[in-house]
Amino acid sequence: MFIATQSNSRETAGDAIFNAIFEATPSLQTLFKSPRPVMALKFCSALVGLINAAPKPGALKTAVETIGFQHLDVEVTAPRMDVFREAILELFEQEVGPKFTTKARFGFQILLNYTGGALIFIRREYASRIRIIQNSWKSANTKAAGITDVREVMASPKKEKGANSDKWEDESEADVDLELAEMTKTTEGMMVPNSFNDMFLFNAAVMGLSNNDWMILILDQLDAIALNVANPYRLQEECDVLALVLSRYQGSFVLSEFKAVVLASLRSLVSTEWDSDHEVAWNWLWQNVERLLKQLLGKPPVHEKALTEVLTRLPEESMTQLRQEFFLNFFRLAPTGQDFFKQSLTRLYFIADKIIELCSEIYRQPRAMVEDISGLGLRHVGYAIPAELFAPFVSSAVKVFSTVTTNETAIAGFTWAMQLVSKILVRAISEGSTVVMKAISTNDEISMKKAMATSARGKRAQELLNISVGAQSISPFYWSIRSGNLNSARAILQDLLTIRADRDVYYYACDDLFVRHPDVVKYLMTDVPALLQTLFNGLVWRSRWISKGLRRVNYYVKHLVQDLDGQPSETLSWLEDYGDPNLISHETVVMVTDILWEGIKFRFLRRKIFFLWSICLYLVSQSILSALERTEGIQAAIFVCRTLIYATAVPKLLYDQVKLVCEDCKTGYMNRACRIPIPQSLLEWQGGGSLILLWLLIVMCSLEPFYWCMAAGTEELFSDTCEQGQEFKRIYSTFSCLAMMLYWSLLLSMSVFHMPFGGYFFLWLMLWCYPEGFLWMLFCCDMLSPHLHRNLVLAA
Repeated sequence: MFIATQSNSRETAGDAIFNAIFEATPSLQTLFKSPRPVMALKFCSALVGLINAAPKPGALKTAVETIGFQHLDVEVTAPRMDVFREAILELFEQEVGPKFTTKARFGFQILLNYTGGALIFIRREYASRIRIIQNSWKSANTKAAGITDVREVMASPKKEKGANSDKWEDESEADVDLELAEMTKTTEGMMVPNSFNDMFLFNAAVMGLSNNDWMILILDQLDAIALNVANPYRLQEECDVLALVLSRYQGSFVLSEFKAVVLASLRSLVSTEWDSDHEVAWNWLWQNVERLLKQLLGKPPVHEKALTEVLTRLPEESMTQLRQEFFLNFFRLAPTGQDFFKQSLTRLYFIADKIIELCSEIYRQPRAMVEDISGLGLRHVGYAIPAELFAPFVSSAVKVFSTVTTNETAIAGFTWAMQLVSKILVRAISEGSTVVMKAISTNDEISMKKAMATSARGKRAQELLNISVGAQSISPFYWSIRSGNLNSARAILQDLLTIRADRDVYYYACDDLFVRHPDVVKYLMTDVPALLQTLFNGLVWRSRWISKGLRRVNYYVKHLVQDLDGQPSETLSWLEDYGDPNLISHETVVMVTDILWEGIKFRFLRRKIFFLWSICLYLVSQSILSALERTEGIQAAIFVCRTLIYATAVPKLLYDQVKLVCEDCKTGYMNRACRIPIPQSLLEWQGGGSLILLWLLIVMCSLEPFYWCMAAGTEELFSDTCEQGQEFKRIYSTFSCLAMMLYWSLLLSMSVFHMPFGGYFFLWLMLWCYPEGFLWMLFCCDMLSPHLHRNLVLAA
């Protein structure tokens, strides 16, 4: 009822509770370091969980233990709990009014007193053990990474801690050397341990337990157990999964042997800190884990066999009934669930089949299914499905399954599997349900900005780009795009590409964005091109200061130039394929092309030097010298220039053509015209034009007037005015004109250095050196386009 008075919002209700508490005792605000909206939502959710678990003592104890473990670092005292209790009860009386009866007040008072007393007890009794386990585990992993020699481990002296002192055990130096020599023989040839797992295997080999493969199965789960020792729910889940894994092992195992190796490894790695308190804490942890495992070991194979038999023998009519009643029963238990299942009946049947498949497969492939279920839970975060719906969902599923079979073992196996699946899903949802993920579903930029503002600047990029649950992860940015919440996606992208500063520390998530999503440009181009402008705009920073009419501008385009491996980025290739002129002309893209061109233009120029030399030589021989008075020296110069062209340009063009054709044939880069394979290089302008120029030069060489006159034996050595030369001079001039025009056309590739200057220089040089070709071009343009004709005239 109280939540109903607060617009049915848990966040608003939690905020009202904290306002009442902080008004009563403002000094308590220092105990809460999380953002206010997050803190309010968590507090209200925890209070609702306590109320729902109140009728069940076991569930209430587990819920209170969870809360207590989560508040081990908070100094909970009886006076502070009194302030909390009275502030909450007074707020309920004000908001709910007469409906908050004396019995309700008394019940809430007992519940809050029990919770406060449990928090104080847990902090006093178990906090030290849990803290020892967590700190020693962290220290052990850090120490293992710094070991450089196996002897460092073996030479670690043993110590014992007495009741009042911490002294090294008396041991003679000769005994230590003898023990080192003996252990060195045993471990000779072994790799240096650089992690706790390596150290565990090292100690197992020393203790003669290296052949126990089952230890590896527990070792893979030990990190999750040690890190989540303060969370009873997660600890139970890890033990359930470990029991499934061990049930698949073919052979016997002794759990106490694993404890011995773990303790030996910890003593070696944390030798300077290890004492009796560490011994007690780790023995307490393993006793609890071993107790949970022994309760389950032996049951999974029986459950799996019974469940498999029931599912394989179940008639199709019963399966259809199971699918139909699955969701009908759930909607009766939780009517609000209908708002999240609006799919077709076929889709609901598919979901029911997948649920049954999950319950069956988790017995066969426990760890693989845990990863798959975690990923499914992350997707449910994006769908904004409340975790409270999973309990009635499991209850309805078990109830419906019980109607299609009387096999109690199969029902027990299905029930246990459904509970484990729901635990994993709820954990994934709770770990992934950040304020940002919840705000994405609103598709409102204002709500999205408020949600992002609750995150610290140094951690905001991580929360916007990566939410991890186990080995599974999801990107809130990509999820907002996939779910169609483009306003939220735009707000996230703008926030990531906004530069912020805290004094000397600057925050800019450009690197984080491209490291997490190297293909972000291609992804946006494919799914939501409207955000590409936002992305490119965010890569530009402009100073607000103007100096001498100039403003400083920074372009953050490193990731558009090269990828994470240092190779050239494919961004320009993607933009070229997309074909949007607005994007390709964006200032950020222009900066990228300029940077790339600065790096390759001199290499390009080196490859064009011979072409420039040949065109200059051709220009001198065909236009400049031919326009001068024909003296003997001029005639000799023309002859030498033309001979050099035929002797150098023709072989070079022939070599280039053969090389390109061979490469196309080798790579299969061919096109077909009338079933005739044609190399792709010949269909491009540079390749095809060079081939035509090659043949024109060959024809010109065969028609060269100088050569015909020399063959006729004229008196002058360098003459083209003989009778034989005059016969071919007219046709030679035609081919010379065509070759000149082709040279100029191929020269257009050089205009990339400066397009405006290149265009005007080309027209000016052609008009000055070869007016006939320019007039021929004007005639063609006049026939094709009068507008282009006027532009050429104006340019000239």
